[in-house]
Amino acid sequence: QTSSGYHKLKDMPLTFPIINVGRSQLKLNYEAPLIAWTLTDKLKERFSRLSHLPNKVAVIGSGPIGNAVYRFLQREDRFSITHIKGSQEMQEYRGKWKEFEMIIGCTGKTLFQPEDFAHLHTGVLLVSASYSDGEFNAAILRQKANNISSCHQDISAQNVKLLNCGFPINFDDHYETVDPEAFQLTRALLMTGIYQALETPPDPQLIDLDLDTQKYIE
Repeated sequence: QTSSGYHKLKDMPLTFPIINVGRSQLKLNYEAPLIAWTLTDKLKERFSRLSHLPNKVAVIGSGPIGNAVYRFLQREDRFSITHIKGSQEMQEYRGKWKEFEMIIGCTGKTLFQPEDFAHLHTGVLLVSASYSDGEFNAAILRQKANNISSCHQDISAQNVKLLNCGFPINFDDHYETVDPEAFQLTRALLMTGIYQALETPPDPQLIDLDLDTQKYIE
């Protein structure tokens, strides 16, 4: 279902066929901008609760979501944005992390270890824009935070402020704010994968989502 899932599976020995929905053309070209729109919309909601808005922002990740989030935020005049595209650039910026008042992780990987937080801007806003809470070692930070009453709470611990408890910023309990018509695309892609799986021979391999069906959906 996701690019991250694909990258985890591609080098593994498989025992059954897997339909590769995560890297299908429709998902990359059309779903990523929809997700980025939801992410930035949720981020703007969070800003209304903050006493100080960030200026210098780093977007980390050059996949479909990272690129789309970067493009969306470029339209906002309030931000000075740096796009850090990969692990090599992460190393290049290692001595400059204190510059950024907000860091948005779009990689699906763990970006910082607990010892790294002391080198970040005091009170930096950490925002996950991936599929889980792994970008900033959120589980460790939650253990050090006080009075957590909701998994959607913004928490402070170890010099940083973790939005949405470290979970992806668009994962919240306001379901009505996600446009159900637009996200029918996601449901259609998953249903296509299910139907294709029913007709797939049991050879253990990653299989591209059928291109003709994608064109029909498009």
